[in-house]
Parts: sequence; C-alpha cells; structure tokens
Amino acid sequence: MAPLHFGTKRRFWLSRAAGGLLMAAVSATMARTGAGTVVGWVGIVGVIFFGAATVVGIVQGARRGPRLTIDTDGIHDRTLGVGVIEWSDITSAEPYGVARQPFVALQLRDPSKYLARATGLKRFIARLNRRSGLSPFSVNLVGLDAEPWFVVKLIMTRCPPMQGPERGDY
Repeated sequence: MAPLHFGTKRRFWLSRAAGGLLMAAVSATMARTGAGTVVGWVGIVGVIFFGAATVVGIVQGARRGPRLTIDTDGIHDRTLGVGVIEWSDITSAEPYGVARQPFVALQLRDPSKYLARATGLKRFIARLNRRSGLSPFSVNLVGLDAEPWFVVKLIMTRCPPMQGPERGDY
C-alpha cells in the first residue's frame, strides 16, 4: 500500500485564527470598558477562550507536512500524539461528528498500549471520550482534505477480521 497523506487545510485554520483574534479583541474591549461588572468578566473569559482558539488556529495553519498518514504500518494521526496505531490493533472504525465536525472512531484491541504513549492531557481527553460513550481514540478529520467514509473504508480494508466473542460468535 502506497502511503496516503492527508494535509491540513491551511486556509481553514488561518481563517479561524483571524476570527478568534477579532473576537479576542472584542472581548478585550468588553473587559476594559466593563471592568468589575458582569460584562467585564465575560470579556475576560472571552479573551482567554478566543485567545486560545487563535493560537490553535495559527499552530494548525502553520503546520507543515501531513497530519494524517495511512500506510502499510497503520494510521498516524499527529493530533492523537501516540505514534502509529498498528493495523493488528484496530478492530473497527466508524465515522461520527461532533458539532458537524468529522471524526472516525477507532475500536482498538488494547487501548492501554496507546494510552501509555499519550501525554497526560491526551489521556484525560481519552477518558472523557470513553465516559461520553465514544471511543477513547478517534481520528480527527477537522480541517483536513479527507472524507470520513473514505477514511473508514481504507481502515476497514486493512483491519484483520475479528474473531470470537468480539464479533458476536458465542
């Protein structure tokens, strides 16, 4: 299998960074003019939130190289921060969306193998996902030139077939 690389849509992320910067500026004005009032506090929260969104947009928009690679070894989604997820560890995949943003849920034989590689923040997010009824590991397709069903099809053609109780054979 020739490696498939999915790059980041730079315009997507940089336009969001510009919007975040604009909203942070509006929030800063609110914080300054409404100091000590509810409006001021809302402004401070807005500066923090939209400031963080601006940073994320700039970092993602400035990223070089592919963010998602699917090759003979497995799947490497750089946003997961766990390295390559090997084909032998993936049992299934399915697309889903959160706030109209595309993701692909990965069901893994042993998620703990990859949780051990993750940073503390990524482990926290995986726990939140699991408690919300989602897979702890999902391929993030937000801001990529990748269609969820196409990615799922690629994954499912490479996954080893499930056997035994996982498949419902009792």
